[in-house]
Amino acid sequence: MIGTALFSYNGFGAAIYMAEDMRETGKPMARVVLASLAVVVLVELLAITALILGAPSLSALAQNVDPIGYLMTQLSSPLVARIISAGIFLSVFDAIIALVVQTSRFLFASGRDNMWPTPVSRMLIKLHPKTGTPWAAVLLFAVPSALLSFNSNLGALTSFTVVLILIAYLMMASASLISRRNTSIKHPYLMPLWPLPALVAIVGCCYTLWTILIVSPPRDFLIIGAVILVGLIMMRSSGAKILAPKVISHSPAKE
Repeated sequence: MIGTALFSYNGFGAAIYMAEDMRETGKPMARVVLASLAVVVLVELLAITALILGAPSLSALAQNVDPIGYLMTQLSSPLVARIISAGIFLSVFDAIIALVVQTSRFLFASGRDNMWPTPVSRMLIKLHPKTGTPWAAVLLFAVPSALLSFNSNLGALTSFTVVLILIAYLMMASASLISRRNTSIKHPYLMPLWPLPALVAIVGCCYTLWTILIVSPPRDFLIIGAVILVGLIMMRSSGAKILAPKVISHSPAKE
């Protein structure tokens, strides 16, 4: 249930990854992120409300592994349920495309900041001569991900991803508290009710991680801990050298 909730709302902050493709950042970017969150919450609440109000049996709905399919079958026909399920299945491809686009830009930025060994960093900052997109970073993320999909199962993948997202939220909220106290850093957007949102996120993530720790395999935490440790070592050894101080797109209007 935690995984479903996280996957439903997670992703609205991905607009940050596209900041370098936009002409304006700062407050306009903050408004884009918050507007994306508002749209996600509105769409999700409307769908969930309709699902609950229209369910013939709330107990059967809660126990069904496919609640939307159950509802469609009960209120219409198996054919309509299959059509709705097909639409949901196809929407996953769109989400995967967005994930590849945002993550490739994250890898591009890590290469530009020289966080990897020099040959790897130089490969990650390679741009397509026509589109200006980081094609090497896209391949580095997409190909291993596609291969790993053949060596996993839904339960293990969900458990690992949920823990990973919660730790990422926890680290971002903690980093925001540290960043806000640093007066030498420019903060073009100041969040209302600060620091309450960050504190709520930290408490919520810690509580949820504790409840998951009881039932999740220790392997997930060991793998994520190793990834974080390697990342910290890379950040410390990278320095401030920038290999390619320029935006990804040659023309933001193209994208």
